[in-house]
Amino acid sequence: SFTIDNPTKITGKNGKFMYNVDGGGNTITVTNGTGPLFRGVRTEIKNLTIAGAFKIPGKEISTFADSLLSGGSIVNCTNKATLTSDFAGAQYGGGIVRVIVGGGSITGCKNEGAITLNPDASNDFANCYVGGIVGQISHTEDIIIENCSNNAAITVNPKVTNTEYNIMCAGIGGIAGWVRNVTHNVTFKNCDNLANGKLIITKNNITAAGKYSAICVGGVVGIAAGYNLEYHALSTPNETNGVDLTMVDCDNSANIYNCAYFNSPAEASNAK
Repeated sequence: SFTIDNPTKITGKNGKFMYNVDGGGNTITVTNGTGPLFRGVRTEIKNLTIAGAFKIPGKEISTFADSLLSGGSIVNCTNKATLTSDFAGAQYGGGIVRVIVGGGSITGCKNEGAITLNPDASNDFANCYVGGIVGQISHTEDIIIENCSNNAAITVNPKVTNTEYNIMCAGIGGIAGWVRNVTHNVTFKNCDNLANGKLIITKNNITAAGKYSAICVGGVVGIAAGYNLEYHALSTPNETNGVDLTMVDCDNSANIYNCAYFNSPAEASNAK
């Protein structure tokens, strides 16, 4: 185990990390962290803990990996570091991985570090998707997230003060923030948001959320929806803009605050 100050992101050819890592149960304590340790992961990272503190100046909000790619896996890893970001724009983040964009799996991973995001959407389009394990899942192969848990607070303090052209959409989940429209299955198995994993969005900061805003908070998944202005969650697998999602033995034991807010005129009539 060791301590490192503001480490440089570990990458590889074309931004893809191509080596297996076995942490052997050791802990890396990061001070003044500004981004995840790894960029695009398509190998296996296992048996590693990250502690310390990260203050992220941009969009790469996570501790282990910016992205999980086809064939990649993260196994028995724990984040104990705090994550904060005041980035004035779209924010996507998770305690372990920012976004899954290929296939792969996350197994036996834990988030025990508080995550606090302060997205400023006052003058521009901005979305915010954050989960204890992963921020966004938008992939081209089947995904499984198994035996994972979150046991730390996730707080989003949005600032939205503009007109209807300002669109604020947020998904806050104990495990995943946003599952996007996909043609392959996403499975959550035996995943829990534990008692200390309270999920908070400070709705009082939203003075004008925008015509098509949707803010959703869920114990396991914040929002599962297609990518369109209305953000309707379609229940039929493989339907255009739909989501094919399976949950098995998942649970939420924490408090959820301001769990849903919609400002779309079509939401009530078109949601399935």
